[in-house]
Amino acid sequence: MSESPRHSLVDVQGSTVRGDKEGKPEAARRHYEQAREQFDEILGTKHPFVAHSIAGLGDLDVEAGAYEDAIRNYTRARDLMATAYGEHAYLLQPLVGLGRAYARRGRDAEVRASYERAMAIAERSGTSSTYLGQALVGLGELTAAGEGAGHGG
Repeated sequence: MSESPRHSLVDVQGSTVRGDKEGKPEAARRHYEQAREQFDEILGTKHPFVAHSIAGLGDLDVEAGAYEDAIRNYTRARDLMATAYGEHAYLLQPLVGLGRAYARRGRDAEVRASYERAMAIAERSGTSSTYLGQALVGLGELTAAGEGAGHGG
């Protein structure tokens, strides 16, 4: 008996998380890319599951110092999630990720906009999460460094 597509996708997504947490970014990247390919094939390129795997790639890009790639991945993930969910707490991951990537590129106005949007969504939805904490820390760092100073966050 063959596995259902959903079960297969969950396996790919689960192994992605394990690969990342074990400190194996290249394995994690492979898993996120495999997940994105599976989601694209089974659910279509605009399905929100695609966005979650793309946001995971953005996380890896930030850790690897590939900030422009991270910005591209987080932006795509944010846009797909916003289309699917509206201004929902699911947007917190790509918004906070964008804030981190923008900070490392010295793009302070975009840092502030990303973190403030994340905070507004969290406040409206009553969400308390590590992403909200990261947005607050990011804004604190931006303020302490003096906006426009091109801090590295």
